[in-house]
Amino acid sequence: MGMVEAPWKGGPRGVPAAGPALRATLAVALVGLVLSVVAGPALGAVREPRGRDRPPAAMPEPLPPPATENPSWSGELAWASKNGVDAFDDVTGAWVQPSVVASSSTQYADTWVGVDGYDGKLLQTGTTAWTHDGTVSYEPWFVAWTGTPSGMTVIDEPLSPGDHMQVVIGRSSSGSWSVELDDLTAGWKWSTTLAYPADGSTAEWIEEAPGTWSTGSHYQTLADYGSATFTTVRADGTVPATVTTFDIAQNGAVISYPSTYDPAQGSFTVQYGQPVPAVRRMSPTSGPSTGGSAVVLSGADLGSSPVVRFGGVEATVIRSTTTSVVVRTPLHLPGEVPVTVLAGSRRGAKTALEAPARFEYRSAPGYTVVEASGAVDGFGSERGAKARQVRAGRVVAVAKDPATGGLWEVTSLGGVYDVDAPDLGTLTALVERLSIGPVSGIAATPTGEGYWLVTAKGAVYEFGAAASLGTLRRARLASPIAGIAPTLTGHGYWLVSAKGAVWGFGAARAYGSAARLHLDAPVVGIAASTTGHGYWLLTARGKVLAFGAAHPWGSVGAADRTSPAVGIVSS
Repeated sequence: MGMVEAPWKGGPRGVPAAGPALRATLAVALVGLVLSVVAGPALGAVREPRGRDRPPAAMPEPLPPPATENPSWSGELAWASKNGVDAFDDVTGAWVQPSVVASSSTQYADTWVGVDGYDGKLLQTGTTAWTHDGTVSYEPWFVAWTGTPSGMTVIDEPLSPGDHMQVVIGRSSSGSWSVELDDLTAGWKWSTTLAYPADGSTAEWIEEAPGTWSTGSHYQTLADYGSATFTTVRADGTVPATVTTFDIAQNGAVISYPSTYDPAQGSFTVQYGQPVPAVRRMSPTSGPSTGGSAVVLSGADLGSSPVVRFGGVEATVIRSTTTSVVVRTPLHLPGEVPVTVLAGSRRGAKTALEAPARFEYRSAPGYTVVEASGAVDGFGSERGAKARQVRAGRVVAVAKDPATGGLWEVTSLGGVYDVDAPDLGTLTALVERLSIGPVSGIAATPTGEGYWLVTAKGAVYEFGAAASLGTLRRARLASPIAGIAPTLTGHGYWLVSAKGAVWGFGAARAYGSAARLHLDAPVVGIAASTTGHGYWLLTARGKVLAFGAAHPWGSVGAADRTSPAVGIVSS
């Protein structure tokens, strides 16, 4: 019930890697019921817990390495430093004692409020519900932990499911700490004052699967407690504005998780079971039937290792957090298909719940050609768009944001103008101050979180999450660089010159070039095919040349153009 930085090797809850001598001492302390606080006074009445066959002793402890998913803690932790103070001097919390489902195996569910569970010390009080052999017992307790075990004080008062519990922990001006646990339903109050070296660096409101004193398994199985709502969540008299959230994961799946924390309410609910993933936004909502589109799903409780399926076919996960997943769509027949998210790891996916969304597979891929005026011409499955106002310079290249389906248009002066895409930076200042040459191309990362800009001299500049993969800055070029295109993975890109020569960097493979062709106009852009096994080159007159597995969908005729073609992006 707290956190320490060092790895754990087993031992009782609250005791880091106890050796044989310490285990023997603990056993004697437990059997003899000699439970005291180090450097503090005796603490209240102590008794053998209710129930004839006590399971292996378990007590609250600091949590091993801090992680949002862990085998022990579920709830919220507030840092004093992240809430505008050096240390907390008082912490409060309340809950209704949850009712635990009886089990034949030994299971625990601890509900508590504490101070300093992160730095190897822990001052806490709360309740335990434990079940074994089909029976359930409930008992209140108190623990002070200072790096060595001080024991667990079992409070000799009645406790039943549905009792309204309240905790107040505070530090006096003299440095001593007072701890009070009240059962407002049963009408009893327990309190103690002790000298305790707590820093007050954190405050905790936790539902826990405690550690064990004497079994080989360090953590007990969490009992099905249903839910527990913490109210009057306060630190120094105010609701913490910022908290760290913890989920309990056992046997490869999340089994206990808190609701979304709302600092305006000062309360939250911890729920037994696996969170239901919620997909609130998906972008884009359509793509080619050949697959390969980057899709961003945003929501809540999406899991640390989600499995995402499009029409039952598993997608490739590029990046994931509990609130956002970026995937590469799989190959699928045209039509609208359900998108499902399985939260948790693959071992726990069979018990996960699904959150549906809809994605439309288009019958054919395509590409978009952009003119110097900013007008967009669509081919294959892509649609065109009218020209937009460009403030300075002419448009020389375009890149598609895989996350939103929007576009970035770049001008020769280094200005980047977004069309339904985020602003990630420009080269305008460098072009003006350092004369790095005109900008000639732009390429986006697969997640849409960055892009590369290339100049006519072959220099490549990274923005956002784009990585440095190589440049032609020092090369002697027969013609200026005209464009840049990324690989599907973002681990490489191609540069193309005005005469059609192609260079690959990183993971980019060569599929041919137009350097030996007699072109009636210079090459102005390059785009990777949707399969990743080819690319298209675009000339200023709108002609599209296909290489590798790239399909020639068509070109922009002279009658269709209002200005020279300057860029091309694939679906």
